[in-house]
Amino acid sequence: MLKLSNTWFIARLRALAIFELNRLNEISSIQKVQLGRDQKVSKWVVEGFKELISASSPITIEDAIDLDIGSIATTYRLCRIRERRLLRTVSSVSREIEDAFREELHEIRTHEEAFREAVPNIPFQVPDPFEPPSLQEDPAPAVGYEDDYTFSEERAPKPNATDEWISPSVYFDEPAPAPSSASKKKKKK
Repeated sequence: MLKLSNTWFIARLRALAIFELNRLNEISSIQKVQLGRDQKVSKWVVEGFKELISASSPITIEDAIDLDIGSIATTYRLCRIRERRLLRTVSSVSREIEDAFREELHEIRTHEEAFREAVPNIPFQVPDPFEPPSLQEDPAPAVGYEDDYTFSEERAPKPNATDEWISPSVYFDEPAPAPSSASKKKKKK
C-alpha cells in the first residue's frame, strides 16, 4: 500500500500506510532504514540509525550489507557516531546523524514535503481498525435489473424508432430466420 501510494502520489493513502506500519511497531532497525530510504520516510531512517547506534551489540556484516549494498559508507558513518558516543565526545546523537547524513535526509524530506503540499483530490477516510467494513449494496442496480440478479422487462431500456434490429446471424453461425408472412403483408401495404 505504501509503495503504490508513493508511485501514484496519493497523499492520504500514504499517510494511512505510514500510520499503520508505525502502529504495528514490528519493524527492525535495518527494515526502518531500508523502508525509509525506499519509500522516503525520514522519521524511519533517523529512528533506525539511532537504534543501530545505541544497540548493545555491534553492527553485523549482514546488517552492513543490508544497509548499503556495494558500499560501506553508511556503516562507517554509523560506527564513527557510535564510537564517539561511547567515548562521550558526542553531545547529541540526533545532531550527529543529521550532519553525517545531511544530503540523504534532505532528499527524503524534500520528497515528503511534496506529499504535505499535495492537495488530495480523492476523498479518503481513515477506517476505524475495530469496526468491520460496511457491506452496503449499490444505491442503484444496473439498467434493466431490479437487483443484482433479477432482470425486469419493465426496467429494461425501450428501443426507440431509430434502433435497428440485428440479425442473430451476426452473433451466431446460424442463418437468420426467414421473415414471417405477416411481416411481408405489412411491407406490401
